[in-house]
Amino acid sequence: MKLADTTALVTGGGRGLGRVIVQALVAAGARVAFCGRTQETLAETLAGLPADSAAHAVRADVTKTEDVARLVEEVTSRFGPIDVLVNNAGNFHYKPFLDHTAEDWDSSLAINMTASFLTCQAVLPAMLERGSGRIVNIASAYGVHPAGKVVANSASKAGLIGFSKALAAEFKEQGIAINAVCPGSITTKQRPAEGSPVGQELYPQDVADVVVFLAGPGANQICGAAIEVMGKTDPVLKVRGW
Repeated sequence: MKLADTTALVTGGGRGLGRVIVQALVAAGARVAFCGRTQETLAETLAGLPADSAAHAVRADVTKTEDVARLVEEVTSRFGPIDVLVNNAGNFHYKPFLDHTAEDWDSSLAINMTASFLTCQAVLPAMLERGSGRIVNIASAYGVHPAGKVVANSASKAGLIGFSKALAAEFKEQGIAINAVCPGSITTKQRPAEGSPVGQELYPQDVADVVVFLAGPGANQICGAAIEVMGKTDPVLKVRGW
């Protein structure tokens, strides 16, 4: 398996895309820890994994410094040093700009940017000691193609992309590859066994496949990229639902 003897941490792993990323990393042979704020959804993710999986769930709010420190300590104690960090936790507000509240704005910055800042600061020292590591930040097509009525998401995800590129420039010569993945509109349906034709529906598994690739040995020379995974999403992103 391409990620055997690898420890991965996924934030926002209790539901949606995060859950599928956890499943894909486990299938690739990694030891996978994941976190979220709701114990019930974390338990559901665990229950859906093979019985022999090396997986562990931690209830944590990654916008809080103390929770991030506890999370990294618990994962490291259980599985060893973190080789792969996937910052997937995020939120989304769709409304006219003048209807956005300060709380909407603050929550977008907190979960879409500050959480990644905190987790990266927590895992990078050990990665630097070993001279290796992978960080994948899940941004958004809106971060590359900003759109009206998603101002907070467009701004915060664009900031996450800039953050990823800046970190990559600082740490790539020290053996650490840092990239952003920018999905378009993702369907909630299960991907067919034969996959989806080029330019058609985008499934969570399609995005998870890119994450697994970036975590593996085949992506050694990819660093500082913002990889768009769009499916049939209109890159102009004019309306809700893309």
